Amino acid sequence: MSILRHTFVGAVALGVAAAATPALAFPDKPIEFVIPFGAGGGADIEGRLLATEMAKVLGVAVTPVNRPGGGGAVTYTHIKNAKPDGYTVAWNSTSVLTTTNLGNTDFGYDAMDHVGRVEFQPQPFAVKGDSKWKTFAEFVADCKAAPGTLKIATRAPAAPPTPRRSR
Repeated sequence: MSILRHTFVGAVALGVAAAATPALAFPDKPIEFVIPFGAGGGADIEGRLLATEMAKVLGVAVTPVNRPGGGGAVTYTHIKNAKPDGYTVAWNSTSVLTTTNLGNTDFGYDAMDHVGRVEFQPQPFAVKGDSKWKTFAEFVADCKAAPGTLKIATRAPAAPPTPRRSR
């Protein structure tokens, strides 16, 4: 495992431990690692890899559990309602931003403690090769010059940063 990955896994493990209620020894039992999407997708694969590495660092089982539904709302509600002892944690994604901001939950983003970052997800902006736009700034200038006349496509209608890009 690379030094960067070791550092990251260690940071997440420490974040999980720091979020737990003070105890003599943490962790002293398995940790439930909730994944907000179904088995087999990218979030599931990444979550299971992370759970495996966290178990090595923490010395206890870190058990992946898929709780899909509502764009992550099922998982985030489960986490919000779990005992805040560090033994129930979630693999998060940008869906927590849209799920809580669009009202799919009765609580906001800040109802949970966010203890680590696993990756940055670049958001590419691509146009046809013979497009008149050669830079993102040129596209933005055209959008400002003719509001509401240009369209973009993204991976999900309300996924970040779609709302910000659409303005």
